[in-house]
Amino acid sequence: MIAVRRALLAAGLLLGGCLAEYTVPRDSSTGEDGCPDGGVDCGSACAELQSDPGHCGACGVVCAVDEVCDAGECRSSCSDGRDACTRACVDLDLDPQHCGECATPCGVDEQCVDGACEAPSATD
Repeated sequence: MIAVRRALLAAGLLLGGCLAEYTVPRDSSTGEDGCPDGGVDCGSACAELQSDPGHCGACGVVCAVDEVCDAGECRSSCSDGRDACTRACVDLDLDPQHCGECATPCGVDEQCVDGACEAPSATD
C-alpha cells in the first residue's frame, strides 16, 4: 500500500507542470505575502487551495492522478454542476481561465459572464 501511495505521489509531482495553471503569480502590491485575493502562499508560489490539485485544501496536499480538487477536497468527480478542467472543478459560466469551455481564458481586462468573456462595463 505504501508503494502505491508513493507511486501516486511521484506521478503527482511529475505532473507539476500541468498543475502550474492553478498557481497564482506573486504581486507585491496585493498584500504582505504577495498573493492576490484567493491565493495562499505555499512557499514557491501562491496557490488556489479550492481548485489546485497540487495544493488541494492545504499547501502540499496532492490529489491522486485520477482525482480532481473540488472545493478544497480530492474527489473522484466534481459536485454542484461544475466541470473538471485539468483536474480542478470549475464553473464554466464564471471561471476566467475556463470561460464557456476548458482552457478558454478571458483577456486580462475581461471577466467571464454566463460562459462568455466580456469587458467590464463602466458601472463595474
